[in-house]
Amino acid sequence: MLHTSSRFYRKHKKAWYGRQTRGAARTRLFSLSLILLLLVIMHVSAMMLVESLNLWEAIWLTLTTITTVGYGDLAADSFVGQIATVAFLYVPGIALLGQFLGEYVDYRITSREQRLQGLWRWNMKDHILILNTPLVGGDTYLRRLIEQISSTPELKELPIQILTPAYPEGLPPALQAMGVVHHSGTPTNSTNLEAVNASEAKYIFVISHNAASINPDSQTIDILEHLNSIPLKAFVVAECVDDDNRKRFLRLAADTVIRPVRAYPELVVRSMVAPGTEQVMEDMFTYHGAHQNRYQVSLKGLLWKEVVCAIMQAGLGTVLAYIKASGELITSPRANDEIEAIALIVMVRQDNEPSAESINACLGSLV
Repeated sequence: MLHTSSRFYRKHKKAWYGRQTRGAARTRLFSLSLILLLLVIMHVSAMMLVESLNLWEAIWLTLTTITTVGYGDLAADSFVGQIATVAFLYVPGIALLGQFLGEYVDYRITSREQRLQGLWRWNMKDHILILNTPLVGGDTYLRRLIEQISSTPELKELPIQILTPAYPEGLPPALQAMGVVHHSGTPTNSTNLEAVNASEAKYIFVISHNAASINPDSQTIDILEHLNSIPLKAFVVAECVDDDNRKRFLRLAADTVIRPVRAYPELVVRSMVAPGTEQVMEDMFTYHGAHQNRYQVSLKGLLWKEVVCAIMQAGLGTVLAYIKASGELITSPRANDEIEAIALIVMVRQDNEPSAESINACLGSLV
């Protein structure tokens, strides 16, 4: 427990220090910029007054001097002009420019490290925010999920950010290459949710961190309670392991609730772009409520719409596909296609599952 607390303290101290460092670096860069600008203006003014140069000549001389390029095409000829050049540029100007460039390079390097380590605040808007990562197979699942999002027209243009403590040293290269960014921290913290602009997100997906734990939904409930206290405009999708918690999720911040089906990330995507379809898809994966059955039949010369309408009007289910004698599965044929089938795939209700005899008797009336 002491080790965990110490690690937690060091991690948050590092994030706090990173924010302080960025702020201090920006302040220093801004201060140096103002001083440099003031020195440049003073030298340009001196060259125009003392050396009788026009504005562009004075600027040109000032810039070639302070950057130590020194073309020699223009120079301060008078004693007063030379003293002004020494006073404004040779001593403070060149030194400050070198310091400014050094500070800027350090700032860029520090910023890059903090982006990689998840300590950067991206200030995103209308983005997809993913909270948590699966404890097992997280990298693979996230990669497949991002690929699915990127191939969906309604979502592919939206930036993606992940809030998770799983990558303190940076996202895996495969995810970085996909343009995903992350913030290192737990989603059960209001400060972290603010850092990832949860209130400005367009979609929020809450992943069940560990579906095998004793109380698998406890962390998700904690996250949803925090989200519930934020004025959200996002559509929130939450994974639920225990079906008894679904109503509680919906009372909090969730707009839709799905089961964690790691092998099929399209379930998440469909719940975002076509809410409601995820429930149909869930039933295809689980023997719950409705499921798919295969029924052996012998059909020839019938139209697809005749088969579908007959089964549906008889209240036996919804025909999804048929299987040809060659074993080829045909899904979503055209209504007027003439079919030859040895089997049908039918979506049926668990509490009213038809027998093979009733399916064949229904189709027999069509012959």
